[in-house]
Amino acid sequence: MRGLVVAFLLLMSPAWAQPADPDLPLPDPPGVWRKLTHDDATTDSRCIGHPKTPLCAIETYFACFLRREPDYCDIVKAGVRPLPQVGKALHAYEEYRIVYARRPSKLDPLDPATEGTARWQPGDVLVGFMWRACWSDGGKYECEVGVENDPLFVYILRKTGEDWGFAGRFRPRF
Repeated sequence: MRGLVVAFLLLMSPAWAQPADPDLPLPDPPGVWRKLTHDDATTDSRCIGHPKTPLCAIETYFACFLRREPDYCDIVKAGVRPLPQVGKALHAYEEYRIVYARRPSKLDPLDPATEGTARWQPGDVLVGFMWRACWSDGGKYECEVGVENDPLFVYILRKTGEDWGFAGRFRPRF
Protein backbone atom coordinates (compact mmCIF):
# COMPACT_ATOMS: atom_id res chain seq x y z
CA MET A 1 0.00 0.00 0.00
CA ARG A 2 2.81 2.40 0.90
CA GLY A 3 4.40 1.86 -2.53
CA LEU A 4 1.11 2.72 -4.19
CA VAL A 5 0.86 6.00 -2.26
CA VAL A 6 4.47 6.94 -3.14
CA ALA A 7 3.84 6.15 -6.82
CA PHE A 8 0.68 8.29 -6.78
CA LEU A 9 2.54 11.22 -5.17
CA LEU A 10 5.33 10.99 -7.72
CA LEU A 11 2.87 11.02 -10.60
CA MET A 12 1.11 14.07 -9.16
CA SER A 13 4.33 16.02 -8.56
CA PRO A 14 5.15 19.05 -10.75
CA ALA A 15 8.15 17.23 -12.20
CA TRP A 16 5.75 14.87 -13.98
CA ALA A 17 3.24 17.50 -15.00
CA GLN A 18 3.20 18.87 -18.53
CA PRO A 19 4.77 22.33 -18.62
CA ALA A 20 2.38 25.14 -19.49
CA ASP A 21 2.79 26.62 -22.97
CA PRO A 22 3.93 30.23 -22.35
CA ASP A 23 2.45 31.36 -25.68
CA LEU A 24 -1.10 30.36 -24.77
CA PRO A 25 -3.17 33.01 -22.98
CA LEU A 26 -5.32 31.68 -20.17
CA PRO A 27 -9.09 31.59 -20.73
CA ASP A 28 -11.15 34.22 -18.96
CA PRO A 29 -13.52 33.01 -16.25
CA PRO A 30 -17.23 33.06 -17.19
CA GLY A 31 -18.64 36.58 -17.02
CA VAL A 32 -15.19 38.27 -17.16
CA TRP A 33 -14.69 40.57 -20.13
CA ARG A 34 -11.64 42.59 -21.23
CA LYS A 35 -12.17 46.15 -22.46
CA LEU A 36 -10.80 47.75 -25.66
CA THR A 37 -11.46 51.46 -26.10
CA HIS A 38 -10.30 54.21 -28.44
CA ASP A 39 -7.60 55.17 -25.90
CA ASP A 40 -4.74 53.16 -24.36
CA ALA A 41 -5.40 54.75 -20.95
CA THR A 42 -8.85 53.15 -20.67
CA THR A 43 -8.04 49.87 -22.44
CA ASP A 44 -7.21 46.74 -20.44
CA SER A 45 -4.36 45.70 -22.75
CA ARG A 46 -0.96 47.26 -22.15
CA CYS A 47 0.70 45.82 -25.25
CA ILE A 48 -1.23 47.13 -28.25
CA GLY A 49 1.27 47.80 -31.01
CA HIS A 50 3.85 45.45 -29.47
CA PRO A 51 2.91 41.89 -30.55
CA LYS A 52 5.46 39.93 -28.48
CA THR A 53 2.77 37.37 -27.53
CA PRO A 54 -0.22 35.94 -29.40
CA LEU A 55 -2.59 37.88 -27.11
CA CYS A 56 -0.78 41.17 -27.82
CA ALA A 57 -0.96 40.43 -31.55
CA ILE A 58 -4.71 39.88 -31.49
CA GLU A 59 -5.32 42.93 -29.28
CA THR A 60 -3.30 44.99 -31.78
CA TYR A 61 -5.47 43.56 -34.58
CA PHE A 62 -8.66 44.43 -32.65
CA ALA A 63 -7.39 47.99 -32.07
CA CYS A 64 -6.68 48.41 -35.79
CA PHE A 65 -10.41 48.18 -36.53
CA LEU A 66 -11.98 49.78 -33.47
CA ARG A 67 -9.61 52.76 -33.60
CA ARG A 68 -9.35 52.86 -37.40
CA GLU A 69 -5.54 52.76 -37.12
CA PRO A 70 -4.20 50.92 -40.20
CA ASP A 71 -0.66 50.93 -38.81
CA TYR A 72 -1.77 48.41 -36.20
CA CYS A 73 -2.91 46.03 -38.96
CA ASP A 74 0.47 46.48 -40.63
CA ILE A 75 2.32 45.70 -37.38
CA VAL A 76 0.62 42.28 -37.15
CA LYS A 77 0.87 41.69 -40.93
CA ALA A 78 -2.88 41.26 -41.21
CA GLY A 79 -2.99 42.03 -44.92
CA VAL A 80 -6.19 44.02 -44.38
CA ARG A 81 -6.94 47.57 -43.38
CA PRO A 82 -9.99 49.30 -41.95
CA LEU A 83 -12.00 51.15 -44.55
CA PRO A 84 -10.67 54.74 -44.61
CA GLN A 85 -14.02 56.27 -45.55
CA VAL A 86 -15.60 54.81 -42.41
CA GLY A 87 -15.00 56.86 -39.28
CA LYS A 88 -14.20 55.43 -35.90
CA ALA A 89 -16.69 52.89 -34.68
CA LEU A 90 -19.80 54.51 -33.29
CA HIS A 91 -19.89 52.37 -30.20
CA ALA A 92 -17.86 53.53 -27.23
CA TYR A 93 -15.76 50.39 -26.80
CA GLU A 94 -15.62 46.65 -27.28
CA GLU A 95 -15.42 43.84 -24.79
CA TYR A 96 -13.88 40.47 -25.50
CA ARG A 97 -13.07 37.34 -23.61
CA ILE A 98 -10.79 34.40 -24.27
CA VAL A 99 -12.73 31.16 -24.32
CA TYR A 100 -9.78 28.92 -25.13
CA ALA A 101 -6.25 28.95 -26.51
CA ARG A 102 -4.38 25.97 -27.89
CA ARG A 103 -1.98 24.77 -30.53
CA PRO A 104 -3.57 23.32 -33.67
CA SER A 105 -3.86 19.56 -33.99
CA LYS A 106 -3.60 17.34 -37.02
CA LEU A 107 -7.19 16.42 -36.21
CA ASP A 108 -8.41 20.00 -36.74
CA PRO A 109 -10.43 20.18 -39.93
CA LEU A 110 -9.60 22.74 -42.58
CA ASP A 111 -12.98 23.36 -44.12
CA PRO A 112 -12.92 26.00 -46.89
CA ALA A 113 -16.68 26.44 -46.54
CA THR A 114 -16.31 27.82 -43.01
CA GLU A 115 -12.74 29.08 -42.92
CA GLY A 116 -12.17 30.76 -46.28
CA THR A 117 -8.44 31.06 -46.82
CA ALA A 118 -7.49 30.67 -43.14
CA ARG A 119 -5.01 27.82 -42.76
CA TRP A 120 -3.11 26.95 -39.62
CA GLN A 121 0.49 25.73 -39.65
CA PRO A 122 2.54 23.85 -37.06
CA GLY A 123 3.63 26.30 -34.34
CA ASP A 124 0.56 28.54 -34.71
CA VAL A 125 -1.70 29.40 -31.81
CA LEU A 126 -5.50 29.22 -32.06
CA VAL A 127 -7.45 31.50 -29.73
CA GLY A 128 -11.23 31.38 -29.45
CA PHE A 129 -12.79 34.74 -28.58
CA MET A 130 -16.21 36.14 -27.94
CA TRP A 131 -16.69 39.88 -28.35
CA ARG A 132 -19.43 42.43 -28.05
CA ALA A 133 -19.90 46.11 -28.83
CA CYS A 134 -20.73 48.52 -26.00
CA TRP A 135 -22.07 52.05 -26.19
CA SER A 136 -23.18 54.92 -24.03
CA ASP A 137 -26.78 55.99 -23.84
CA GLY A 138 -27.13 59.05 -21.67
CA GLY A 139 -24.05 58.31 -19.57
CA LYS A 140 -24.96 54.67 -18.89
CA TYR A 141 -22.92 52.06 -20.74
CA GLU A 142 -24.61 49.00 -22.17
CA CYS A 143 -23.28 46.08 -24.19
CA GLU A 144 -24.90 43.84 -26.78
CA VAL A 145 -27.02 41.09 -25.34
CA GLY A 146 -27.13 37.50 -26.52
CA VAL A 147 -23.41 37.34 -27.23
CA GLU A 148 -22.88 34.29 -25.02
CA ASN A 149 -24.86 32.22 -27.54
CA ASP A 150 -23.09 33.53 -30.65
CA PRO A 151 -20.47 31.32 -32.31
CA LEU A 152 -16.88 32.02 -31.39
CA PHE A 153 -14.37 33.68 -33.62
CA VAL A 154 -11.14 31.68 -33.71
CA TYR A 155 -8.00 33.61 -34.57
CA ILE A 156 -4.89 31.99 -36.00
CA LEU A 157 -1.72 33.65 -34.75
CA ARG A 158 1.72 32.95 -36.17
CA LYS A 159 5.19 33.82 -34.94
CA THR A 160 7.35 35.64 -37.46
CA GLY A 161 10.78 36.50 -36.11
CA GLU A 162 10.45 37.95 -32.61
CA ASP A 163 6.83 39.02 -33.01
CA TRP A 164 3.46 37.36 -33.49
CA GLY A 165 1.14 38.19 -36.34
CA PHE A 166 -2.39 37.62 -37.56
CA ALA A 167 -2.68 34.62 -39.90
CA GLY A 168 -6.45 34.23 -40.21
CA ARG A 169 -9.82 34.00 -38.54
CA PHE A 170 -12.73 31.64 -38.83
CA ARG A 171 -15.97 30.57 -37.14
CA PRO A 172 -15.85 26.86 -36.38
CA ARG A 173 -18.80 24.59 -36.93
CA PHE A 174 -20.07 22.94 -33.77
